[in-house]
Parts: sequence; structure tokens; C-alpha cells
Amino acid sequence: MADGLNKFNDVRCVPESTAGTKVDVATTRLMGQLSYPYGGPIIHTSKPQSQSLVSPNYPTKVGEELGFTFEGKCTFEQIIYLLSMGIIECTPTGSGPYVWTFKHNMSQPSTPKSLTLQFGDNAQAYDAEYVIAKSLEFSGAIDTPVMMKAELFGRNFEPTSWNPAAGALANPSALDTVLSNFTKLYIDLQTGTIGTTEKPKTITDWAVKIKTGYEPDKHGGDTLAFDSLAQDEPEVTVDLTIDVNDATEAERLIYSNVGTRLFQLEIAGTGDNLLTFQFAGHYSSFGPKSEKNGKNKIPVTVHVDLDTGFTDFFIAEVTNSIAALT
Repeated sequence: MADGLNKFNDVRCVPESTAGTKVDVATTRLMGQLSYPYGGPIIHTSKPQSQSLVSPNYPTKVGEELGFTFEGKCTFEQIIYLLSMGIIECTPTGSGPYVWTFKHNMSQPSTPKSLTLQFGDNAQAYDAEYVIAKSLEFSGAIDTPVMMKAELFGRNFEPTSWNPAAGALANPSALDTVLSNFTKLYIDLQTGTIGTTEKPKTITDWAVKIKTGYEPDKHGGDTLAFDSLAQDEPEVTVDLTIDVNDATEAERLIYSNVGTRLFQLEIAGTGDNLLTFQFAGHYSSFGPKSEKNGKNKIPVTVHVDLDTGFTDFFIAEVTNSIAALT
């Protein structure tokens, strides 16, 4: 067997028609880095009394759990894979450009899109099925690309062969990187209209952090791995770094009075490409003040709330040229 070389690492995916039914042929390369364990046995050990200084050990595989971390540069084309795994399976509207609107069902369970992952290097390929996101994070900072990160879980880690063969799967073409410098921040009154009032020359760094609420669910039966999904309440927090300017004191008063604001982060790309995050929330922290390039900055955290006016909780909307997950 050849030595596994970092330069030949690869991570591919394919949407599953039936959640948990592995698909053998990968269709898309995810452009980033995947960190993974080499299997996921849950091991129980027992040391019976044996009239010996060192007791015999009887390890037993009693279950399976499998976690991954994916990190990469955020593009308008590939962010929809993470949002599909972490919020909800989505069918876009439009006929090119396409608008993907990811928001939770509020009165019934949301169903994410599961993927089969195929990953490895030149020495060995592996795959796993029923891959879902446990958490997502999207972050931006001036003069950098927006980055995306997902904590994932799946099942049935096993060796496989690259399919398509190594070198036979083309890289995605014409990926449009989401650029932090194009981030626009909008803050509106709780009784206002979201996305109306831009705060220019204000935002520098930001991070949207989503605990999806999806967890692997296990039952007695014929598998050591999970056989369905559990869904708990999702949680979203948003970290913002803002300049101290004329609007800052007004926001500090909202924080002091535990008021609600409507927020929108909007990032335009090439042509019609657009990424927006919309949410209502209250400031859970405000400061302390810091300095950069001689200017005062304030880090704030917004706890996203289900508001009586903005009842969708959290919306991630992507406009791109992609008609479907492939």
C-alpha cells in the first residue's frame, strides 16, 4: 500500500434520495478540509476479579458514533450543502438565478438533507452515510474570505474505493467566493421592516453560530449506530464587531433595556449572487471596548429570538446559479 499523502486528500459528497441509504457514486467535491476519525466504535471494558495484580481486560464494541469537522472558504455555490444539512432540505425558486431560502418549520419537524460522504487519500478511501450537521458557523473579517465550518455526524464508516476513480471527478467550476469586505449590516426597530436601515462604516468582524438541534437517535433493533434523527430547539448567536460611532449609543441603550432589534447581514457576490442572514434578537453582551488602527471597536453578541413580529426565527437566503444539489 502506498503512503497516504496530504496532497491527495479528498472529500466528496452526494445527496441521499433516502436518508441513511448510502450512495456509491460521489457527484460533488467539497472544497475544504475534512477532519475525521478512523471509525467510531464505542467500547465498553470490564475487568473481572481474577486474583491477579493486573486483571484481564474484556473490551466489547457496544455502539458506534462518528463525527467529522468540515472547514473551508465559503462560496455561493457550496454553502447550500451545509445549510441543507443543518437547517432544512430546500427547493429553490426561480429559473436562474435561483433563490434558496433556508428557514425552520415552526409547527412541525424540519427535515435536513442527508449526504453520503466519500473521503480519504491515495492510500485508502472511506465513506459514511446519513451525514447531518450538528452545528454550523459562518464568519467574516475584513480583507479575508468568509469562512464556513460544520460539525457533522454520520454512520457506517467503512473502507471503499474512489468512485469515480481518483482523478476522474472534476473540480467545481466558477466558484464565487463570499468576501467579508462586502458585508452590509442592517439594524431596524422591532416594529420596523427588516433589512431597511443600513449601518454604513460600522461592521468589521462577524460570526453566525448555529446549533442545529439535530442529534443522532438510537433504538434497540439491528444496528449499533443511530437509526433516526432527534430534533431539539435550534440556537443561534451572532457575534459582531462594530465601530464606536453615532449609532453605537442608541444600540447600547437597547442592550441596557434588553430590547429587541431586527438584523440583516447581506453580502453581494458576482452578478446576481447574494447571501443574507435575517434574524431578530437581543444583545446578550456589549463590549468591552478595544482599539484597532486608532479607532475604538466594540464586540457585541446577539442572541437570536423568536419574535412576535419576525416569526421565522432565522433565515439564511442564497441567490446563485445552482438549480439543485447534485
